Amino acid sequence: MSRTRIDPSLLNNLSSNLNMGSNKIVSLANGTASTDAAAFGQIPTVSSTWTTFTPSVTGGGSISQTSGWYMRVGKMLFVQAAWKNGTVAATTASMAIPGGFSIDTSFFTTGAIPHLGLAISPHTGNNVASSIMAAIFCDGSDTANVYFDVATASGSAFTKQNGNAIWVTSDYTGVNFNVPIQ
Repeated sequence: MSRTRIDPSLLNNLSSNLNMGSNKIVSLANGTASTDAAAFGQIPTVSSTWTTFTPSVTGGGSISQTSGWYMRVGKMLFVQAAWKNGTVAATTASMAIPGGFSIDTSFFTTGAIPHLGLAISPHTGNNVASSIMAAIFCDGSDTANVYFDVATASGSAFTKQNGNAIWVTSDYTGVNFNVPIQ
């Protein structure tokens, strides 16, 4: 295969399309700015399948009847999970991010606590009137967990709640949230 060397100074003021004649660019460094070309190995893969996992929950007691699925799409992680609470505890209610991923807190606006999704616990025989809907959020204090807060009339910022403040022993909880990952 023959290669033609091009004087780089000729490309400094390129003002039209560059015809590569069906050839490829080789030895391209990874792009670092949004206007740079990206090397093939730098482009994130997109998953189109759900992966199962076992939810890891704090504040819900010894959970059982667990099910969980996640899917990575670029730098976003989509999560769905459900479980039956054990004896709920007076400890901070949280759920670990599945798959060994870490939350990318740089994605969030400084000073804002982002709402990532919802959790619902239909209490006492699926009585909708007594069901609890909790916001799922990340406050930036760690990159491995999301937290739960129940909506308040005051409309204040999200605060971490204890498991016994949002869940009932032996009730079911379902979650659905999306989180940016590193």
